Amino acid sequence: MKNKIIIFSVFLFSLIIIVLFGNNLFFGKKKELDKETVKKKNSQEIETNQPSEIKKYSLEEVIKHNTKEDCWMVINGEVYNVTSFISLHPGGSAILLGCGKDASDLFTKRKTADGEKIGSGKPHSPKAQDLLDKYHIGQLK
Repeated sequence: MKNKIIIFSVFLFSLIIIVLFGNNLFFGKKKELDKETVKKKNSQEIETNQPSEIKKYSLEEVIKHNTKEDCWMVINGEVYNVTSFISLHPGGSAILLGCGKDASDLFTKRKTADGEKIGSGKPHSPKAQDLLDKYHIGQLK
């Protein structure tokens, strides 16, 4: 029994030494390397995550994108390319009324420029407003 305890202790001690040397923790080399790696990675993230310049579009440019196959719209001064969303729009083809236009009233009030009610006539849901981010391409000049 005493021999088994001694063998187990030696085994455990050897395992600890292997782990310490294997990871360079005993000399602290890996920790320094990890700190340096983290610094480099963080500085790269800071460099690459800088906000790029926001593209500006004139209303004349937006007007050119006025079809089901190419639909841009302005909502509250922001420009959106909603072409890929048209087939997913819960309100069906009502979204096409905003193609190539300032669709702020269509989106926020669900009314045409003539005051005609579209759909429920209530503002779009917060979920719909959040969805806009996916289609944002710039701002109106």
